[in-house]
Amino acid sequence: MPTTLSPAIARRAENRFGFVLVELLVVIAIIAILIGLLLPAVQKVREAAARLAAANQLQVLAGAMALYRQQYDAYPGTLPPLAPYVGDDTSALDGTAAGYRFSLQLFQGGPRETDDFRITASPVEPGRTGSDWFCVMKNAAVMNCTTAQQALTAAAAQRRMVIANLGAAADAVSELFDLDSRAASLIRPFLNRPETLPEVLDRLGAVEGELSIARIFETRDDDPDLNAILQQFLSRVAENMALGEGEEDVNFLPAVQLGDLTGDRSALFSFSALRILTLEAVSHPGLLHSLLVKLDGAEAAARRGNERAKAGHLRAYAQELAAQAGKKISIADAHVLRNLAMTL
Repeated sequence: MPTTLSPAIARRAENRFGFVLVELLVVIAIIAILIGLLLPAVQKVREAAARLAAANQLQVLAGAMALYRQQYDAYPGTLPPLAPYVGDDTSALDGTAAGYRFSLQLFQGGPRETDDFRITASPVEPGRTGSDWFCVMKNAAVMNCTTAQQALTAAAAQRRMVIANLGAAADAVSELFDLDSRAASLIRPFLNRPETLPEVLDRLGAVEGELSIARIFETRDDDPDLNAILQQFLSRVAENMALGEGEEDVNFLPAVQLGDLTGDRSALFSFSALRILTLEAVSHPGLLHSLLVKLDGAEAAARRGNERAKAGHLRAYAQELAAQAGKKISIADAHVLRNLAMTL
């Protein structure tokens, strides 16, 4: 789909690095839409697929345990001896499959009829490859056996993952803003155009209302200079999400259904995102408090529709970052936060 800007913007579309401004905006929009819409959907799809795969594996393993016992009048002490009874898919017998780790525990010592086992499927990276623990015993009923502490652990890890991805996006778009400072003021209107989302999805390889997760993360070389920044961002996201860990095959994950996308495509360029990033970047209590007060003031002014007051609070926020860069906050972090503040 062709991308258009106003005539005034089009006349100055070529920046000093030779990039076309609209192409710069498209790459920034890709990153913003990934953060606001696509990555939450990717995580939801992969967790659902991992839960189903883990439950199926546990049922197969429970059946194999029963067959083994019929032949040897006892349960095996480890999973590998079940190989003859599980068919072609022996991945779980090696300990991990589809982002889950499988372990066996025996309960023996009483009458034969009371002997039992418990096979547990635990996410290899709780909160990232999965957020639920499952188990099965000799009755072959797969149960969600997540404890309260495990649920808290997974939720905390998932929050850290989301914040890490937000930080990766902030670094990438800040680097892109440095190529042409005009992009910071143009990106929000660009994101809100009706045609931007379809164009971004098309760039990412969407087909017939769905988008392959593998396609999102594949290498792109149509514009090596801009896509180097995009690719670095995607590499950081894949690492943050632990994609492919625990024998997870990204190529076989279900596609994201575009009709199910919810969220705010401009979430990266919001007061809430900047507040989170400020909390992550600033460890000095006094500076953190002062910056958050300024952000709160800017947001309150925005809610009142007072653009002048909002701009004043944001200008004070940026000036304090500049003054403290290299002292109470790193120069790099201060630069990224100032660049994002320009979009609010």
